This record gives sequence, structure tokens and C-alpha cells, in this order.
Amino acid sequence: MPLRETLARVDADLAAGRVPVARQRLRGLVSSFPHDLTLRRRLAEVYRLYGDAADAGRWMYLEQDRNADETAAFETRYESPARRMKALAWRGPEALAATSFAKQQMTAVRTACAEELGHPVDWDDPASYRDGLEEKNEEAPSTPWTVSGALAGVGCPAAATTASSAGPRRTASSNATQDVRPVSRAATKEYGQPGTNWSLLRAPRP
Repeated sequence: MPLRETLARVDADLAAGRVPVARQRLRGLVSSFPHDLTLRRRLAEVYRLYGDAADAGRWMYLEQDRNADETAAFETRYESPARRMKALAWRGPEALAATSFAKQQMTAVRTACAEELGHPVDWDDPASYRDGLEEKNEEAPSTPWTVSGALAGVGCPAAATTASSAGPRRTASSNATQDVRPVSRAATKEYGQPGTNWSLLRAPRP
């Protein structure tokens, strides 16, 4: 499917509240177009809807305006240079990066990995840094997105507070019990999820 058409479907998924579907589409696009920093940025935005700072930091790692807390969360979860190489899912030489900052970041990660392992490593050869990978589930399971979390993730803290003002209720997930806050009836109803304007996450039209 062409890139533009897939991004249009991502926009439609977000508008309809199908956040997990939008995430999967963007993951596929990043895999197919690993050098496109805009796709990585959009994927980071979706991970913010889940409150997943580490994966938001993962996909913003090559951007100069990345969030320091998200970067720290990424580096904590993927604590070795080899794990960071794998997580960044880059292919080809650093010279293919669109910005000098991205090139510097990837060069720093690759150099640190080579120094730690004592031999050269390559983005296109995962076997070259396999010894630096431990048997560990590096990507935490995604928590369910909530309206207040989504609003906060797109920079609407006041709206998120309004959405959560009705008080929490308890719901059980497979791993833990979580607070899910109902949406205020006064919130604007748009795109299927009351109070959520998913158009905030749409890519700007060319």
C-alpha cells in the first residue's frame, strides 16, 4: 500500500479511536521506511497515548527536540548499546539519516556498542551485536489508552483534568488493576470517544 494511503488510514483510525490499529500501521511503515524521521515522530505520538514514555523516547531518539524524560526512559529500558541498536530498527549507514543530529546519535550508539563488544558492529547485521543482547522482553506491554492520557499526550493537560474530574473507577486487566476515569458529559463529543479530538494527531496536509 502506498505511503500516503497508509497515512490516510492512520488518520482515519485515530479519528475513530482505533489507536492500536494506528500504532500497528505506523510500526509497519517505520519498518518499511526506517530512514523517515517523520514516521518515527508520529509513532512516538501514538505511544504517548498509552503513557509509554520509553517507547515514545525510542521513536523520538533521533530528533533534536526530543523530550529529556522520554529519552531517559528509553535509555533505562534499553540499557545496553546493543539493545538500543536493535530497538532503533535502523537499516543502512548513518549517512542515510536526514539530519546531522540523527547521524550523530546513531554513530554514538554504534560506536559504544562496538567498544563494549570489542569488535565492529553493523546496523544491517544483527548478528554482529547479538552478544550484547540478553534474553529479556525489552518492550513493555502496552497499557490501555485512556481519554485523559490521550489528551495529555497531545498537550492538553487542562482538558485531561476535565475528562478525569468525574472520578476513577477500577477495572482489571490481565496483569494489573488500573484506574480508568470516565469522561465528563460536558466534554466535546467528537470522533467516537467523548471529549477526544483525534484530529490533533493528524499529519499536516502537504
